[in-house]
Amino acid sequence: PYKFVLPQYTAIFFNQDTAPVLKNSDMRMALNLAIAKDKVLAQALGNEGEIISSPILKNEVGYNPNIIFPAYDPEKSNQILDKTWQKIQPEDFFKAEYDAALKARQGELDTLKKNTSTTPEQLLEETSRIEKEITDIIRQDMDAEQSFYRKNKNNEILTLTITTVDTPEYQQAAESIAKLWRAVGIKTKIQIINSGQINKDILRDRNYQVLLYGEITGSDPDPYPFWHSSQISYPGLNLALFVNREADKLLEVARATTTEQKRADQYEKFQQILAKEIPAIFLYTPVYNFVASKEIKGITFKQIFSPADRLSGLSDWYIKTKH
Repeated sequence: PYKFVLPQYTAIFFNQDTAPVLKNSDMRMALNLAIAKDKVLAQALGNEGEIISSPILKNEVGYNPNIIFPAYDPEKSNQILDKTWQKIQPEDFFKAEYDAALKARQGELDTLKKNTSTTPEQLLEETSRIEKEITDIIRQDMDAEQSFYRKNKNNEILTLTITTVDTPEYQQAAESIAKLWRAVGIKTKIQIINSGQINKDILRDRNYQVLLYGEITGSDPDPYPFWHSSQISYPGLNLALFVNREADKLLEVARATTTEQKRADQYEKFQQILAKEIPAIFLYTPVYNFVASKEIKGITFKQIFSPADRLSGLSDWYIKTKH
């Protein structure tokens, strides 16, 4: 068997514009520390991939395994969240949500009360119906495995929504991440979008809080289209809406240079900025497995950019040899 890492990666992109809570760097750090990437990879791809921490992949210019990115540490994640977000029990969460929902629908009951034709029995029946409806909705929205939730000083519940496409891989990855975030008290919802509609409904207007998605870097893995601030608007591919003038300059210089070492230096500095800012969480890169008979000789690969590239050296393969 032959195993190849494809030039693409899957990541979680944060949209700080639609979810202001993500503007806080400590929050982004806590979210990163809460993710066990090995569990995500196992559930999404059955371990047919490699865990990553950066958009610069192995064997690419600027790859440096010594750059320190946040690693899985749920205890530290909880410590960071505890500073701003108080832990509350599921029943306290239910009561807070119930009271807020009932208050929002109080107008319906007030209208009934003002109606002179409404009998006390009818009012009681309608009140019971609304209360049951609210209860059912909240209970259905609560995850049975979430042992606690979090609220801030304004009694706002810490809630995030992961948006992704309707492929088995991404759905499994989203479920795994949601479970890990719930384990540190974050109420996590998942929004599944048809793959044919995601450009129109989600990417065009950057209509997401947290996007679980993949990016294909191609044969020339230039991070510019994915991370330069000029690419934050559609059809640009800066899905984290990342704006950093120092990072922009590094990407511009790297793109203009013809010296591989200078380009590598720029990309290493760029990755150090990403490790500090955490505009996204890089999860894994998929692996392509290719099986060929042991009798076939002459199979040599340096790198492939798509599964079809495995056949690029087909003319050099052979079985018969001279004694």
